[in-house]
This record gives sequence, structure tokens and C-alpha cells, in this order.
Amino acid sequence: MRVLHILHQYLPDHVGGVELHVRAVAQTQRQRGHEPVIFCRRSGPGRRLERTVEEGLETYRIVHGPFTPARRFRAALGDSFLSKSLEDVLIRTEPDLIHIHHLMGLSVRPLLDAPVPLVVTLHDYWWLCANAQLITVEGGAVCDGPRWGWLNCARCGLARAGARGAWAWTLSPLMAPAFALRAALLRRLWPRVAAWIAPTRFVADRHTAHGLPADRMHVIGHGIEPPPPLTPPPSDGTVRFAYIGGLSAQKGVHVLVDAFNGMPPTARLTVAGDESAFPAYCADLRARARHPGIRFVGRLTREQVWQTLAASDVLVVPSLWYETASLVIQEAFAVGVPVIAADHGALAERVRHQVDGLLVPPGDVAALRRTMQRLVDEPDLLARLRSGIAPVRTIGEYVACLEALYLRLTTAD
Repeated sequence: MRVLHILHQYLPDHVGGVELHVRAVAQTQRQRGHEPVIFCRRSGPGRRLERTVEEGLETYRIVHGPFTPARRFRAALGDSFLSKSLEDVLIRTEPDLIHIHHLMGLSVRPLLDAPVPLVVTLHDYWWLCANAQLITVEGGAVCDGPRWGWLNCARCGLARAGARGAWAWTLSPLMAPAFALRAALLRRLWPRVAAWIAPTRFVADRHTAHGLPADRMHVIGHGIEPPPPLTPPPSDGTVRFAYIGGLSAQKGVHVLVDAFNGMPPTARLTVAGDESAFPAYCADLRARARHPGIRFVGRLTREQVWQTLAASDVLVVPSLWYETASLVIQEAFAVGVPVIAADHGALAERVRHQVDGLLVPPGDVAALRRTMQRLVDEPDLLARLRSGIAPVRTIGEYVACLEALYLRLTTAD
């Protein structure tokens, strides 16, 4: 089967959960005899459509100027070059099925008339929220979605552009129609989607509550590539905590750093993530870090991710937004590492409290510190959580589920 995977950005320019997931899925599909193709956008000067073959995968990238928040938003409203590029790729590749992972910064219109089934994986909340994360830009509060005729969405967009406070409220009525138009365009595509894939039940329920069809919603948990052989951390009495992921405010890394500052001197915390995306936030993290055991190690390779997890006793995921899946939790479980996570969104599904990890109220510094301290004070608890970790779904098992779904859609009368 020839499958066109569409996403907003791709490796090596951007390294994140969606990008790594799509590569793993496409590579596994290729190994199983399918013909996956990657289509994405790339930030850069000028405009052109690039074709390459990378790791055996046919890859198309649209270059259409810098990939700024304003350009990403405008693309959803319509762009002739983006539309023509996608139409050209559809003609060239002749896919049997189109699997949409993200359309941020891309054109929706060519997909309205696509002659093959469409499948969408809900990696975040972009279909409901232009900010994609259901969290306000100004204030960082969890959001329930569009309200007041998209005035709250307009305020978020203006805040992202730098207009905050009274200015944002004043200008919101002028911007709200653009957000309403974006929502209307996306809703035109909803009936064309043959299957929506949610990685967790929370994500499925959140989207169906906003109108996505429940009868076409499929909950299929992500799979991961098996880890390489690894050496566990030494048993020297030190408890080693780790954070691996994006370094941004909605990830709650500042909550973790503040909590860890009150830990005993023997505890250790490794913070891993790309510091170039939000340099001001990362500078603030470093300024907050007063504990001698906190280390910032920057962006990791895939091999280094596995090594860092294997050298840790506990992974901490303190996200303030409603995570949709958190692949790093599955990776931690794959190497026998328990997880402390914020008790909301998909994280509350991924981590079983007192079984394979511990859940804490999101944003609660004192509660997070107490929970980490428990693992220092109660070594038997750490051992019990390790023993409670269940086998993790592999990428091969996940792709087999996709395969069965694809087959039903492409052979349906």
C-alpha cells in the first residue's frame, strides 16, 4: 500500500515526538512491504518543492518562507503555492491512503477533494485550538476551547504576537473572525476523514466533546522502537531523577526545578532538551536552579535518550498542558524506569498511581517535592514501582493496528 504521511515539519530540522513517531511508523511500514511517502513543510527563504530520498523514504518538503506563528496561521486560511505543491505531490505519488499527522502551516483545501481515504492522528489539539495545546499563551491556564465567538482564541493569537493585557482585549474583536474562518475551514474537512486516531481515551473524549464524530474515532496507543541493550544505574543510594523533552513553559520544567531546589544535596536531576527554541525560558531555568545536583545537558540523540533513561531511577513529566500521549513515558517504562507525572490529561492514563509511578497535582511545587522526597526516603517504593511496569507496545504492534485499519478503509464498499 502506498501511504502519504503529511505533517507540519520533519527531521532533521525539527526533532520532537510527532516527527520521531512518523519516521518510526514509515520505516516500519517500509519493512512490512508498504510504500510510505513523507510530505512536510520546511522553514527557509524563497519557495520551492524539494524531493529527497532519506533512509529509503521518499520525502517532499515545501519551502515557503520562514515558519513563523503568523505564517502558520495564515496557511490554514488558504495559500495558492502551498495548495499547488500538495496537489502536485498527490499527482506524483498516487497514494492509496493519506495519513495526516499535522496540518499546521499547510493548506487544507487540496484535501477536501482527495480521491482516497483520509486518516488523522490527533497528536495535539490543533483541530480545536490554533495554539494546538489548549493552554493560554498569556497566563498559561488550561483552556476548554473556543468561547465567546472565538474572542478567547483571538486574544491568545495576539498574545503570541506580543500584544498582551488591555491591547489584546481591545484588538480581539478584530481578529476573532479569522479564527472563526479557520475553524470553519477545518470543519469542512471533518466529514472527509474516514478515521480519527487518538493515542489515549482522554484525547478521544476531548475531541468528540467538541463535535468530532465518535463513530469514526479509534483509540490506538502509540508504539515505540525497542531500546538497545543498556546498563542500569548503580545501586549507591543516590536517587537520580530525569526530565527529557521540550523546554517550554507549558511543559512545567520550571515547576520541577523549583521543587528540586528543596531536595537533599545527594539527589540528582538531569534536564535534557533543546535550549534554542525558547532561550529566555531556558535562561530562567538555569537562573532558578540552585541545587548542586541539577545538570542541563541540552538536546540528546536517540542513543543518548536511551542512555540517560537507563542511567536514571525516575522520569519526571510535570506538564501543565493536557499531554496527548508522552512517548517518553513509554520509553522510560521500556527500560524499567518509573514515572512521576502531572495528574491530568493523558498523563493520568499513562501512569498508574502507586503501580508504575506516582501522580501529582499539575503545577504544585510542594506536592512534587514531597513525592520526589518519598522516593528518596522509601527505597522499597521505588523497587515496587519498577516491578509494576507492564510491557510496552512496540512500533511493530502499533503499525499492525494501523495496517488493519487502512485495509478496512481502502477495501470498504
